[in-house]
Amino acid sequence: MDVITTIRRFLVSAAAAFSLSAGLTVSTLADDAHIGPDAAAALPLFDAHVRYKEPAWAPYPPGTVIELFDRSGGAMALVSATPDEDTIKLWDYAPEHVVPEIRPHCGFVGSSNWTKAEGMFDYIFVSG
Repeated sequence: MDVITTIRRFLVSAAAAFSLSAGLTVSTLADDAHIGPDAAAALPLFDAHVRYKEPAWAPYPPGTVIELFDRSGGAMALVSATPDEDTIKLWDYAPEHVVPEIRPHCGFVGSSNWTKAEGMFDYIFVSG
């Protein structure tokens, strides 16, 4: 199985697992009669926008990134990079903290035209 297929399959599983666990956490807190103003501070931090690209690898190797994340109270992060294989570097190091996100921007394909780029549907949805 190639890296991109692995990312796609993991994303579906991770999104479902995160949604379920987040739902249980919220409903558990909602049912708790002792919720005070500090309840939000007790929730784990989920960073929804991390990019881990090649220029960051030398100054911030995976161990350093995860150490900083842990010290900041992070539970998980949605990580993306261009190319997508760069995301795997951090995910391989700490799969319990990283939700890999496909980022279909490469070459002439960017945020303004990726939805119309030839082959994009297969790149995102078709297993290899």
